Amino acid sequence: MRKLNIGLIVLGFTVLIVLMVALLAKDNKTIKLTTFEKAYNYTSLYQDSEIMNMTFLINSKDLYITKESSFRECFISDYDYSNQLKITLEQISFINESFEISHEMYYLYEFIFTIDTRTESDFTLEIERAYLNLETKFDEVLKILIGSFCLYKVKEFGSEDLVVANLKGIVNDVDNFKRLVAVDIGLRNNCNVKINIVEIEFLDINICGSSTNTIISTNQNYQSSTSLNQILGYEYDIFQREAIETHFCQLDADESMKLLIPLKYNQDINLYQFGIKIIYQIDNQVYNLYIDDFLFFETFEFTTEQISKLNIYTYENH
Repeated sequence: MRKLNIGLIVLGFTVLIVLMVALLAKDNKTIKLTTFEKAYNYTSLYQDSEIMNMTFLINSKDLYITKESSFRECFISDYDYSNQLKITLEQISFINESFEISHEMYYLYEFIFTIDTRTESDFTLEIERAYLNLETKFDEVLKILIGSFCLYKVKEFGSEDLVVANLKGIVNDVDNFKRLVAVDIGLRNNCNVKINIVEIEFLDINICGSSTNTIISTNQNYQSSTSLNQILGYEYDIFQREAIETHFCQLDADESMKLLIPLKYNQDINLYQFGIKIIYQIDNQVYNLYIDDFLFFETFEFTTEQISKLNIYTYENH
């Protein structure tokens, strides 16, 4: 009887150990990842490629998802795949940072892609809710909402007649988040005739410039952190849309001018950089001046509220 009891005890411990190992193995097969959604936008020449950097928070290190060889194909799409753009994964790197989300540690990884879309004419792709699709060698597709995505292919950037003399952003705290609220741009007429600025278009699906609130001056300088409300002299709502006017100003021969253009957002999104298109006229002839995607500011500081709103994606490890 005593031998039988010892046998049962040994059997019980064996079963317990097997169950614990099974549970641990199950936990090790669970991948959790998330990303801070933001506006991705790129302006490039017809035959040029672009580098696209994305950061992801992953709940463990050295998982298959952190190795380039685990993926067959990558592309950007909208939810129903009616718009798709193939991209190439070049590198995955661990960044020595971590975040705690719901009492669990997440580690920051950077995924670097190449956008090698080449065209022979102007091309525009705008996706308001864009997904990164990662097809793995295990016949899975990881579909992750990354924010918005815009790609603009143009023939040429510059202009000898109209020159951008300076460019910077006004960044304020709005609802406890740092946001780009206005663009401060300086223009110079390099030719000997008048230039009519018809429109200044910000190349991102989420924003437009407020022409009715634009301040035009010849020598006004603003610090990047200056309150936009203080500059305007009244409270300005970046989320209240308005009718778009298409006429900005005129520059006489060899004249310089500065424009402070407040932004209007059509959705609440992290926006750090974008290109600019300036449409202008000389003697009734229309021209375009492009500025490629300009980085106005960047932050890696995120509030507790922003972290609490992150979408956590769960996948099986292999």
